[in-house]
Amino acid sequence: MGFFFDSFDAPKCKTNIKLACNRINLLRTKKLQVIDKQRREIATLLQTDKVDLARVKVEHVIREQGTADGLDMLSAMADLLLARFPLVEKTKKGEECVADIRELVATLMWSAPRSDIQELLVVAKQLKLKYGEAFWKEAENNNNSCVNGRIFFLLSYRTPPYHEIQKCLGDIAKQHGVAWSDDVPAPLEVDGFAPSAPASSEQPP
Repeated sequence: MGFFFDSFDAPKCKTNIKLACNRINLLRTKKLQVIDKQRREIATLLQTDKVDLARVKVEHVIREQGTADGLDMLSAMADLLLARFPLVEKTKKGEECVADIRELVATLMWSAPRSDIQELLVVAKQLKLKYGEAFWKEAENNNNSCVNGRIFFLLSYRTPPYHEIQKCLGDIAKQHGVAWSDDVPAPLEVDGFAPSAPASSEQPP
């Protein structure tokens, strides 16, 4: 009885990188359309003096905008890996990923389960077969900051800091011609804790 084991399939990997790029761009476009609608709704809330509700909703807008920006960068990195794919093909089994594509490969591996894009999951699996379990775990845990720092920041879940929320509300008000002032002091901290204005420990690279 014969046994079959998965092995790296270069044509399959290349095809799914191309498909993933298309899917990423479609998903980004859809997110931007939703964001635009939500920004209009927030402008209406500001206009009717429902500021607290607007602040709650704008957190989601900030996170979704970050995801859309991250997807834009991810598409560009996938395109770049496609252009440098000969470096993937010439790497022999057991050899380390070469420096010229190391960040690209690690970023696609890390991003795949966070992107909700099936084709990217296929790419990540193929790259895992190519470079092995150890490199996969390194990418998954972002050891040695092997994942692109900007994408790691944008696609990681975070609570927007108070000043970012206020700035986004101000931008929305200005965009839609709403008379609204963001000249509101941040909630006072008690022993370093401000429950209505959570601070983010992450900073963009």
